[in-house]
Amino acid sequence: MTKLDLIEIGQDARAASRQLARAKPAQIDLALAMVATALVERLPEIFDANSSDVERARANGVDDHVVDRLVLDQDRLASVIEGVRAVAALPSPIGQET
Repeated sequence: MTKLDLIEIGQDARAASRQLARAKPAQIDLALAMVATALVERLPEIFDANSSDVERARANGVDDHVVDRLVLDQDRLASVIEGVRAVAALPSPIGQET
């Protein structure tokens, strides 16, 4: 990944954040549900990519405790998916003061 790639990713993220700021709670909930579904549907791809990332980290001498935090197993990814679904189920905080 080049510096230009990172700049483009950052610009895309900024544009997406502006769109998200205008989204209605139902749209956000739907998007989160779609994220959870996509994670489930793409588990093999996610695990393959994660395995490559872990191998690359080890080859580059990254500390074992850092590599451990990088490793995604069935339980960790299931927890991520459940977390996304849990956030979607929360009442929207938009417009509320705390």
